Amino acid sequence: MEEKWGTDSVEVLNIAAGGYNEDAWLSSIDVIAGYTPVDIILMESVVNDRGIYRTQEWDAKRVAETSDVLLNILMRLPGEPSVMSVELFTVSSKEKDDAKTACPGRVQFVNDPVLDFEQCYYCEFMWMPQTWRDAARKKNSVARVSYRDAVWPVQSHPPNNLCQYWHGRWHPEVRTHSLVASTVVFHFSIVLEKQQELLALNQDENSVISLPNIELPDNVCLEPNTSMHTMQGNPFDPMDLLNDGSSCWIFRSDSKDKYGWICEFGMDGTTFGLNEEQTESSRELLMGRNPDDYLTLQQEIQLGNDGKLIVTRLRSWDSRMAKADVWLSTKTGENVFEGDPVWTIDSHSKYTTSSGNVSIAVPWFTNVREHAFKATTGLSWEDVAARKETSIIFNIKLKTNTSQSSKEDSEHGIDKFKLLGITTC
Repeated sequence: MEEKWGTDSVEVLNIAAGGYNEDAWLSSIDVIAGYTPVDIILMESVVNDRGIYRTQEWDAKRVAETSDVLLNILMRLPGEPSVMSVELFTVSSKEKDDAKTACPGRVQFVNDPVLDFEQCYYCEFMWMPQTWRDAARKKNSVARVSYRDAVWPVQSHPPNNLCQYWHGRWHPEVRTHSLVASTVVFHFSIVLEKQQELLALNQDENSVISLPNIELPDNVCLEPNTSMHTMQGNPFDPMDLLNDGSSCWIFRSDSKDKYGWICEFGMDGTTFGLNEEQTESSRELLMGRNPDDYLTLQQEIQLGNDGKLIVTRLRSWDSRMAKADVWLSTKTGENVFEGDPVWTIDSHSKYTTSSGNVSIAVPWFTNVREHAFKATTGLSWEDVAARKETSIIFNIKLKTNTSQSSKEDSEHGIDKFKLLGITTC
């Protein structure tokens, strides 16, 4: 777009985050709101909506419901931006085993005569996410740019050269990104060509659609009191953690510039992500010391009157992914609530996906308003409502020996947890 119309006319802000579906964006909607006002928001989440054959009914329901809420909120952001849903599809390309995992017994393929009749494998449900979102898109008057309809318009009749239009498997590679970008630019060109006719529709009462009112789900904070999120490709650490070997929690990237606060701890005492000097320092710290402090990340946060606490973490089929305990405390370490509640969050996905170790961002939510403050803390919900100083400490501790890896190998197994965001309101 900047190439076609010039940087003086167009500024493109890419805030895409790998592994984010509608649920994850809802839990971090304040990140998007922070960039407003903008003219247009392009949203694409098909590759993280697809799922597998046996979960498609659940996936269809989730996509329909969460898309309805997300699209509605996006349309209401400051400046009332236009919203366009960019719709794709996915295939398994040349990987038959990938397709067999996605839809056992239902694998299909086409032969490409240009590529020596090479077989391109797919499952029919890989075409469906756009259809699952259609009702929500129409209800909220959201435009659609469909790469799927341009390439594969009829589900039962994919083109023979399907894999020339999709390079990669679950996630597309750079050539497909270029083709999709060209489709988006073509859409904008048509809109500009027809702009007078389209603007005239604005004067027609029958063509103007009123946005339906919705009830915000629990995992949404439009005006957060605390908002700390990692951004793909951005090495800035909102917590400014020390990386000196004093803790297993390190702000780093573990895949394709996907940053997060990561604790990856081996049963042999190894902390991954440290250099040789820091590793030696961490081993010395652990000798003769309660490892709880080493395995715990602490961050000062502000509670909000709604009592919402949203923790976004990476969830993956990776055998290293483990559980973590979360609690809120005073600066002296006392749990702030009566009954000392501690919540356990799992980061391991129960189901194998068609690409094996696929990872997505998943929010976890609780409403701490249900709990009463201890009298000894000097805190009260009245103070929170009055926006008085209510700083508390957010604690998250890796639970060792809770991953599949560490349970199967007590000497060399690994436990890992990747925190992506904290939001309160």
